[in-house]
Amino acid sequence: MLRLVLSRSYRGVTCQAVTPVLLTASLLAQGDSLPTQLRAAQDALSTGNITEAIDQSQRYVWSHPQDPKGFLILGDAYAARMPDGRFRAIDAYNAARRLAPNNPDPVYRIAQMGLRLGGADGERIAGDNLERVLKADPLYRDAWDEWLTLYRNSGGRRKIIDLLSPHRDNAIVRGRIAQLLIEEERYEEADRLLDSSLAAESSNVAWMALRAESALESGDTIVGLHFYRRALASAAFDSTDALWRQVVGIEPTDEIRMWLKVPS
Repeated sequence: MLRLVLSRSYRGVTCQAVTPVLLTASLLAQGDSLPTQLRAAQDALSTGNITEAIDQSQRYVWSHPQDPKGFLILGDAYAARMPDGRFRAIDAYNAARRLAPNNPDPVYRIAQMGLRLGGADGERIAGDNLERVLKADPLYRDAWDEWLTLYRNSGGRRKIIDLLSPHRDNAIVRGRIAQLLIEEERYEEADRLLDSSLAAESSNVAWMALRAESALESGDTIVGLHFYRRALASAAFDSTDALWRQVVGIEPTDEIRMWLKVPS
């Protein structure tokens, strides 16, 4: 259940104006040609034949130990054998990460395993690796939304602000930094970033909602209501559900994560 309660741990407004373009490509991007053995492993996995998928991908990595794609598919195969395969999956993804250190795909998958594991250990695995993803590519897949579902304190927010700052020429990233600045009660800094983003796209509901939140929290009711009225006027055309995401969850993170993934 979600309640209208402000929480600095779990506030989550998606600040993307459009579907982000990945700065880095997935190692298994759609359309990539795969060796026959890996294609067979993928096909076996897609039909639920997990044992065959593991066997095929394991044989491939034995004969091609420098190909990170083999370890990714091996990790996917073990990830499908939950809960027993979770640690083997992480081992395989770590091998892929060592072979492709500049690509966020392996660490993103490790983060997914942490989210599935849950609990304190799972949150630590997810948090550490989502931070690595955001550092490499702040627009990578749903890494930002996933990170927002995790508990975060002031130190964690400041760390992500620093990680995102080199990319603040991107309006989406500026909106995300502003969200964290609001949580840190650094309203004037947040306002400057949001005003800059809104100058580029004045109809962005997520940024208007954040600008309203910043103004209201800093005591400027007139400006806050002005931006909320503007946001509400465009809410029906907003695909990011920005205003709904200001309904803050105080339930367990797994329930919040399920809610975020429910299709509208």
